[in-house]
Amino acid sequence: MVRLRPHLIAVSIVIMAILTADAARTCPFELPITTATVKGRELTVEIAATPQSRSCGLSRRSRLPENRAMLFVYPKPQKLSFWMKETLVPLSIAFIDDAGRITAILKMDLMPATRLYSSPGKARYALEVNQGWFEENGVGVGDVVEFNLPVMLNIQ
Repeated sequence: MVRLRPHLIAVSIVIMAILTADAARTCPFELPITTATVKGRELTVEIAATPQSRSCGLSRRSRLPENRAMLFVYPKPQKLSFWMKETLVPLSIAFIDDAGRITAILKMDLMPATRLYSSPGKARYALEVNQGWFEENGVGVGDVVEFNLPVMLNIQ
């Protein structure tokens, strides 16, 4: 007969609760992927088109590979705001209008993590890249980002 000790049961329950809570905070890693081109430079972009995927963004990632990015897609143009909560990689963000034109580029610092980075006006998209990528590739305000969204993309 196996005899369970009450303190071991309690410790096991606490460990399971911690693991379950951590798993619930894990961001989705399998997002649709496409390519984006700006000024002849190509990026491989993950597409965040749902509230959950946009909320997670690039948080909890230890690195963003070279020429990789995340494209945040919204159902309609609106004022957008981002922060760096739980983000481990310094990023730059471009706010993009409905026509694909960059309206602003901001450098996003890791600290303070709660600082908001907002679009100057309405934007339909936001493109996050490694900090400095826009400058290194001669990309600026007014440039056009070209990309094709998957036909079956569920934009929420």
